[in-house]
Amino acid sequence: MQPNGRAAIVLPDSCLSSEAAKKIWAFYLDPTKKSSTQCNLHTILKLPDGVFAAYANGVKACVIFLQKGTKTDSVWLYDMRKNIKKFTTKSNPLRIEHFSDFQQSFGSDPNGKNQRIETERFKPHPIEEIVARKYDISFVEMSQPKTYQMPNEIIDKMIADYKMKIIALESLKDNLTSR
Repeated sequence: MQPNGRAAIVLPDSCLSSEAAKKIWAFYLDPTKKSSTQCNLHTILKLPDGVFAAYANGVKACVIFLQKGTKTDSVWLYDMRKNIKKFTTKSNPLRIEHFSDFQQSFGSDPNGKNQRIETERFKPHPIEEIVARKYDISFVEMSQPKTYQMPNEIIDKMIADYKMKIIALESLKDNLTSR
């Protein structure tokens, strides 16, 4: 891409968070690098489910918008998957009018430099957050580490549950025999 050149690229969501992708994003988005090697990844549009079902069923896709030669201050994520009916190739095809809210949110500047307003679907993520996430730009909520119970705790709970069931069954048996 030429300096100040722009691109909009359709990618599978896995390209936002795989280990190989994180290395690429780190190269182009690193805030400590010179701007000539950087790209301003200013917007990600998460496309609705089912858009590419005829070609790759189940593959979620997005469009990334970049401009070469300027640094990324924040990445705006527009989630077109929120509160929307699944698109299909026949019964509910994706049409241009489905993008009207995105177009309004994106603004008229093709470089993504319009004043933007945060909404439920359109949120900014500062570069500091992206660096902290180790360049995972999927923006899927990071889950808390799972805590596991000790095997003895699990067994004790199972024994208590079975004891309650035995008591209930014995009570039921007593009621049936007393009739």
